[in-house]
Amino acid sequence: MRYAALVACASITLSAQTGSPIPALDEPIRGTVRVIDPAARPPCELWESVEQLARHAQVRVGFEQVPQCRPGGRPREPYDRQAVTLDGLTPRAAFDRLLSHRSDYRWAVIDGVAVFRPTTAWAAGSPLDHVVAPFAASEHPHHVMHTVLQSARPSLFQEHVDVALSGYARRYYEPHAVAPIDAPVSATFAGGRLLHALNAVTRPFAGIWEAAYTPGGGRQHLRLHQMTLDYDGGSVTAISAPVDVVATQR
Repeated sequence: MRYAALVACASITLSAQTGSPIPALDEPIRGTVRVIDPAARPPCELWESVEQLARHAQVRVGFEQVPQCRPGGRPREPYDRQAVTLDGLTPRAAFDRLLSHRSDYRWAVIDGVAVFRPTTAWAAGSPLDHVVAPFAASEHPHHVMHTVLQSARPSLFQEHVDVALSGYARRYYEPHAVAPIDAPVSATFAGGRLLHALNAVTRPFAGIWEAAYTPGGGRQHLRLHQMTLDYDGGSVTAISAPVDVVATQR
C-alpha cells in the first residue's frame, strides 16, 4: 500500500482541522480524576490511560496503536498505586501530561476528536491514511464498520460470519438486544482518509475508537474498535483484510 501521496495531503487536512478546538478540552474536569499512570506501566498500555481520561472528561478520542502493540484493555479503575491524579486540569493539559514522557506519540484535534497516533504515523503514514470513498449507512454500528471497510479504495473488507455484533455477546439474530452500542445509527461520510471515517461513524453515539494491528511483521490485519464513552455502553470490533504495516522503533 502506498502512503506517500496520502501523507502529503494529510498534513494539509490536519493543519486545517486542528484550528477548530473542542470547547470541552479547555474546561477543567470536575471531581477527582485518577487514571493509570503511563510512566508506571508498559508502553503498550498508554491507550488505557487515554481512554480512562476520556471517560472522566467525556471527551471523544481516537487512538492508533503502534504495530507492536495488541489492542488495549479497558479497566474501569486505575491499578492500585499506579495512578496519576489530574484534579483541576483541563482535558488538554491532562492529555499533554500523559504524553509528557512519550516522544513516540502525538495528539491533535481532528473532526472534533482528540486523535492520538504514533509520531511516525503522523509523519510517514499508516493504514489509517487509506482512502475511503463517500458513503451513507443506517444500521448497527458493526455493519457500519463493514461499510467503511467496503468503501476503502481498494477495499479492506474481509468476509466473516458475525457471531456477536457487540461486546455484550448478543447475537445479531436476537431482535431484543438492549446494550446502547446495539442501537442502529445513521452515519454519512464525504470521503477522505480512514482516520476521518472512524471519526464520522462514531459521531452518532458520541463514541471513541481504537485502531490496532494483529501481531507479526509485514502484512497484518487492522482491528478497529468502537466504544461508547459510558463504560457499560458496549463496544464493537471489525477486522480488515491484510494491510501493509511498517514496524516502528519503540
